[in-house]
Amino acid sequence: MRESVAVAAGIAADMMNHILEKYKDVHQKVLLTEEAPDVRNFYEKYTLLHGFVSL
Repeated sequence: MRESVAVAAGIAADMMNHILEKYKDVHQKVLLTEEAPDVRNFYEKYTLLHGFVSL
């Protein structure tokens, strides 16, 4: 189970990287997501690693 979560997180990070690269010339990006703890945790970790601000 833990391994599948890690794989899913890796896929999600790859997708985020792809989108951010595709729209690298857009200076303001807004991500809206649900408040589920696991979902929010992923995006908060991702934003910390890539210099985004979480509100």
